[in-house]
Amino acid sequence: MKKLLLSTAVLLLGLLAHSQEADDLGNDNAGASVVARAEYSYSDSENNHLGNSSLYFVGDGVLSSRLSFSTQLHLLSSDPGSLYTTHLRSDSSDWLDWAYFNYDFGPVDISLGKTPIFIGTWEEQDYDFNIFNEFATNTWQNVQVYQWGGSLNISPHDDFFISAQATTSPFGEEPFASHLFAYGLSFGTDVYGGVFKDVYSFNFIQKADRTFLKLFNAGLNLNLGIWSLYFDATIDFFSYMLPNSKHLRVDCAFSDKCCLTAHAGLDNVGEDWGWDTNKWYGGLLFAWTPVESLRFHALGAYDNNLSSVTFNAGLTWTISL
Repeated sequence: MKKLLLSTAVLLLGLLAHSQEADDLGNDNAGASVVARAEYSYSDSENNHLGNSSLYFVGDGVLSSRLSFSTQLHLLSSDPGSLYTTHLRSDSSDWLDWAYFNYDFGPVDISLGKTPIFIGTWEEQDYDFNIFNEFATNTWQNVQVYQWGGSLNISPHDDFFISAQATTSPFGEEPFASHLFAYGLSFGTDVYGGVFKDVYSFNFIQKADRTFLKLFNAGLNLNLGIWSLYFDATIDFFSYMLPNSKHLRVDCAFSDKCCLTAHAGLDNVGEDWGWDTNKWYGGLLFAWTPVESLRFHALGAYDNNLSSVTFNAGLTWTISL
């Protein structure tokens, strides 16, 4: 395990050093940062008061005019032992969120490595350190979406993309030895200069009994002045054509440093995954960003599974390297 971590660190340092040379030659896509998030969460029904407290390393770089890489390491969490006792498994989170190479052919590019499964919701598009457990869906909290595989991505113009993907399955234990796989097709648009954005996906995720969980996901985003609306829905489209999971988020950025966000969700996805299928939640989040690299937050939320109100306060600090 120590040799694996050391080898990963040496490889990353080498890639970042090479990428920095590309940056010195005029490519501005190289960068690395450490993201520290600390918070205190209080609820009568929860014993974990550290919430989503975490330490991440995020690195992106360009190795040539066409070849780039991206990685995110989850170095610490509120349960740090779990990140290192289940490393490189498909069915649980570990210290390596993603690490992949991307080769760009122009409007077409190919990605290979450990990447997120294409789940077409705005929740899944965001960085983990920007997600609040109190407002997270069952899918985000319980599914290990970071899997080994590859994708083919096509962007004929800036306001449309379509991607096809094949990865290992989160229902397997060993990434490839389990012989369980997941397949996805994702597409989306960005129109009217970012006023309206949408993202969709069809996912076929193989389970231990060799059958497939078949999901359709949709994420809609509308931006009007200081207001932003996000709506996510997940449908088990071969069971019944009604959203099994719905999540609504409304942002009000009433200044360039302050934002008030309302969340509400109803989550019935989970019967095939083995967790509670009747979850509804909601609450308010206030975020203050005095400088770009530092964000303070405070929230109050209610979850019917906890039958109590949760209060959470903390900060997220991004350090550029």
